[in-house]
Amino acid sequence: MRRSASLSRVGVVLLCAATTMRVATSAGATPVAMFWAPEPAPAQTSAVRKLTAHALASRGIALDDAHGVSMRVPGLGDALATALEAYRAMKLEDAADDLRKLVAEVARTGGGDLDRRGLGDLFLHLGLTEQELGHVDAAWDAFVAAANVDPSRTIDPARVPPRAAAIYHRAIAEHSKGTSVDVSIELPPGATLRIDGETQRRDAGPVALSVGTHYVQIESEGNEPWVRTITVVPPKLQLAFVPTPQVPPELDRTTRGAFVQAALYRPAPEQPLRLRIRARSSEGLITEASDVAAGLDAQRVDLLVDTVLGAAPIFVAERVTYHPGRPLAKAWWLWTAVGVGVVALTTGLAVGLTRKDVEQAGTVSGKLIPLP
Repeated sequence: MRRSASLSRVGVVLLCAATTMRVATSAGATPVAMFWAPEPAPAQTSAVRKLTAHALASRGIALDDAHGVSMRVPGLGDALATALEAYRAMKLEDAADDLRKLVAEVARTGGGDLDRRGLGDLFLHLGLTEQELGHVDAAWDAFVAAANVDPSRTIDPARVPPRAAAIYHRAIAEHSKGTSVDVSIELPPGATLRIDGETQRRDAGPVALSVGTHYVQIESEGNEPWVRTITVVPPKLQLAFVPTPQVPPELDRTTRGAFVQAALYRPAPEQPLRLRIRARSSEGLITEASDVAAGLDAQRVDLLVDTVLGAAPIFVAERVTYHPGRPLAKAWWLWTAVGVGVVALTTGLAVGLTRKDVEQAGTVSGKLIPLP
């Protein structure tokens, strides 16, 4: 029994040596952890993030925020200001090039972040630039577009050549003679509708738009922005809004280092929001678990983290990476562990045998008496 106890102590020594070795080789191996949520963020985002941060903090893992990879409406204001400055400086070729690129971007993004005045400025100055360059047809098309998105816009005769001003006023007059078309669209709860840079009231029924080109943006919780350039024609128009959920980026298996991703997202348009925890080990192994976001509490989030990272916080420690061309038999830590084990085993056996001899021989004044 005592010999078995000695061997058990040897096992403890070996376990401690292995644990110490693992921790020593994993210095600075704390995983990077990021929290991802769609934009605009759902109402539960703040509460779910706090629960997730607390669960990871108990393992020594700090949580940072990650920006989504969804196509957000781009900012075009600075680019427009640069183009207008080129026009005022009479750098007409540069101004025309910049303004044409902006028109293409506006068509792709449903107007970008430009409001009605910004869109009007864009097309008005494109018309003025094209007129100065002698592109009569292109100038007329631009003036018509300006009148369509911002018909109330007036121009300063002192800053605009008389001929260009006359063409623009004719475009406004033609626009006023046109008819309006009712454009209707069924929006999900909480969605925001913008047409030609202006937010529309959702309780006003169909929107009356003039015949021609208009720019539409719809933003709804958890979904990608729905952006369209539409051509309005009589007698009416029904827009079909099909939401596309924003989804978190996939984990990269090619980079090194442990990584944890907490994502709050909607897997499909009709499904509820879920919190998903995904982890990538330093070897590229990916594990994950998820739960419905509604009603999440600390216990459920802890369970998700435990499911993905393990019941004990062992994920913090990196595993030893074996490099090609360096055999395992030449690893210093392996022979260190073997040496510790041999010493511990020898010591345990010696102690066990000595105790047995002591029991058989007895003692006199604290000294061992050899057997005859």
